[in-house]
Amino acid sequence: MEQTHVEANGIRFHCVQQGLPGAPLVLLLHGFPEFWYAWRYQIPVLAEHFWVVAPDLRGYNLSDKPAGGYDLATLSADIRALIAAFGYSKAHVVGHDWGGLIAWEFAYRYPDALDRLVVLNAPHPVRFVEELRSNPLQLFKSLYIFFFQLPWLPEQLIAHNDYEVLEQLFRHPEVRPGSFSDADIQVYRQALAVPGALSAALRYYRELLQPAGTSYEQLLAAPALVIWGSRDFALETRLSEKLERFFVSGPKRVLLRDCSHWVQQEDPGQVNALLIDFLVPTG
Repeated sequence: MEQTHVEANGIRFHCVQQGLPGAPLVLLLHGFPEFWYAWRYQIPVLAEHFWVVAPDLRGYNLSDKPAGGYDLATLSADIRALIAAFGYSKAHVVGHDWGGLIAWEFAYRYPDALDRLVVLNAPHPVRFVEELRSNPLQLFKSLYIFFFQLPWLPEQLIAHNDYEVLEQLFRHPEVRPGSFSDADIQVYRQALAVPGALSAALRYYRELLQPAGTSYEQLLAAPALVIWGSRDFALETRLSEKLERFFVSGPKRVLLRDCSHWVQQEDPGQVNALLIDFLVPTG
């Protein structure tokens, strides 16, 4: 894996890349509170078939941390600009958590730049609103989003005791035991402790409640795969259902019953097999 920096959409992104030069591009989008490292098990496997790029999203880890641009419109424009910065006109886009939400948005805003779409434990925007309105358990699980709207206090609590909350998240009772070593958690601590990174990550949530101005009425034509860990402690499995009405055909849905939210890190072997099967051309 090689580290690089690229200019895209007016800011500088830190990326990790590996693969076959000239092969189709796979872009891996991480979630909160992660960075490119969330894809450490997928990058070398996908690199046997593709040119693979895993960026630190806007504000995270070693990427620039501008004061603004954390709305979905700008975040999806970042992805379009990254694809162009690597010399491509389209890409397979794979997103987990916040990266998945950006991937959904990207699919609507830039359909011509999307080859195939993979979303891991990230709800379609319409389904998320539906579940918040109809499912009290999902509303309860999502209360942290409203807490994150407060100034400075979320930063203080997350950073408390050397980011102790990261261990609670990555070793939640629903997470497959042994998925995260002490060294893994320390790497995540260091990335979130980069000056400005935590506040930037929270700006994603603070912009989330603003209208995106996106119409979700058009049908998505790109082939899509939705992978969901059914023991997710933040997102109900019901969010992975009733997605057919958003697509011309599909999507394919795979439920991993012994995984929680960090699905590609809890069962990398299974996720890698699903990604290869879906993304690599047959015949």
